[in-house]
Amino acid sequence: MTELDLPTDYVGDHLDWQRYCGFLDLSMDEFKTVQEALLREQLDLLRSSPLWRSFHVDTQIGSSAELRSLCPITTYRDYEQILGDKDESILPEAPVFWAYTTSSGRSREAPITRRAYIALMRNTLAALILASAGRKGDVNISTSDRILYAVAPAPFLTGLLARGLEGLGFRGLSPKLHDELGFHAAAEMGVRRALHVGCDLMVAPAAVALTVAQRISAMSIDSGGGSIWRRLADPRLLFRVAKARVISRLEERPVLPRDLWNLKGLVGWGIDMPLLRERIRGDWGVEPYEFMACTEAGILALQGWTKRAMSFVPTSAYFEFLPEREVGRVSGEQGVENGTVLLDGLRVGERYEVIVTSFYGMPFLRYRTGLLVRVVALADEREGIHLPQVELVGRSDGLIDLAGFTRLDERTIWDALIAAGVEHGNWTARRENRGEQSILALYIEIPDGANLEQMKGLIHQGLKERDTDYRDVEELLGINPLEIRPLVPGTFEAYGQAAKGTGIERDIAGRVSKTNAPQEVADRLVELSRFVTREHHFLR
Repeated sequence: MTELDLPTDYVGDHLDWQRYCGFLDLSMDEFKTVQEALLREQLDLLRSSPLWRSFHVDTQIGSSAELRSLCPITTYRDYEQILGDKDESILPEAPVFWAYTTSSGRSREAPITRRAYIALMRNTLAALILASAGRKGDVNISTSDRILYAVAPAPFLTGLLARGLEGLGFRGLSPKLHDELGFHAAAEMGVRRALHVGCDLMVAPAAVALTVAQRISAMSIDSGGGSIWRRLADPRLLFRVAKARVISRLEERPVLPRDLWNLKGLVGWGIDMPLLRERIRGDWGVEPYEFMACTEAGILALQGWTKRAMSFVPTSAYFEFLPEREVGRVSGEQGVENGTVLLDGLRVGERYEVIVTSFYGMPFLRYRTGLLVRVVALADEREGIHLPQVELVGRSDGLIDLAGFTRLDERTIWDALIAAGVEHGNWTARRENRGEQSILALYIEIPDGANLEQMKGLIHQGLKERDTDYRDVEELLGINPLEIRPLVPGTFEAYGQAAKGTGIERDIAGRVSKTNAPQEVADRLVELSRFVTREHHFLR
């Protein structure tokens, strides 16, 4: 990837709360003013870009109202050819590098402009400040702090964040070595380094933070002397590890990260963060801090200093919100607002997909992020935050997110089932929780007498062969995330017959989506399966 000479003048002599976290003081009107100003700047850039014509927009758009009425809602598929070819001539502003992500085993690339990367790093610094703050105004970090990263290598977004922080002076595993080693080896090397030099901050997906803690504990009771405890003669290790072992023995438990380091803050992310929050706090000794981000638009929302719900950052992108009930009805046609609302139109308790239009010369227009949020409050009056408070609850695009590593779609699961060669009928798959772990629950009609363990092994292998990120879930977290929920043949047919209504209304109510069906639908399938006979044929 291209090396970025990141300017540091916006950091100043010290990390200032108002400069990075001041957006939490904005009123709704002030938030909208910032959004409109940055959007107008972006629309001015687009006037000279061929990007408009690729979306069949011939009219010059100059306002948010015109954008919402004339520009269709888009998905990555609309940009796939442009971005796949890396044709920079069609972009509003030339990128300094391309960020990378995957979805269902397929790669996606997003151009990152210089201004967009600076905005991303400002929000990253805000996250670190807020993660370490005990109250409003606290700035407890410095750019010389020591960071333990457990993130994907560049050009994945989190790897780019690590590179940027290192460029600003934060001390962690060198970005070059981090990227060369890859995720697993870099995380282990980072722990080794932190044992030698100490650790002030931890940055990792929620599931990975928990896994790192579990591995540290396992190594502390390894009778063979796990690799992380070797060479205790090194004086930099001796006191730290000896102290940790004394604490753990007094409390009659394995060594935990909190015994080794006194962290200022831990920054994490992932849909499973609420599930893992208490365990992470217990292992690492700090309240985990959460942000919401996507590769195409950077960091979108940040928790406040209380580390509860998140607030959207007005300088990240222009925000619209698609009510969950409208998600399946989006036409993508020009001239229709598609039912989106703005920040001041959010309602408590409702769920929305986040739609973004890029700032800073980035290419995305009314782009569906797939991120589904729930509004928990219209403000945090107690802390003086006057913006809607949201939490990330899932994905609205049918993708199954497992521990922040992989996003599986219907086609990938179908391909794995075909490759496995197992006899089966109808199926649906969804993300569920097994204790503190995210799993892929496959509800599937299978013949009487089928070998469940063999079937699970074959399907699991098929998924690993088709999605390297799914494979990483097993290799990095040490779990097989697949669980088979067997159903009697005819269960899905019985579900359709039991649906309420008549005609088309009944047909729609009786359909079960292949991915992310609601929990109540899955429970109903299991219930019906107990009463259905097995007199049905199977499809391969």
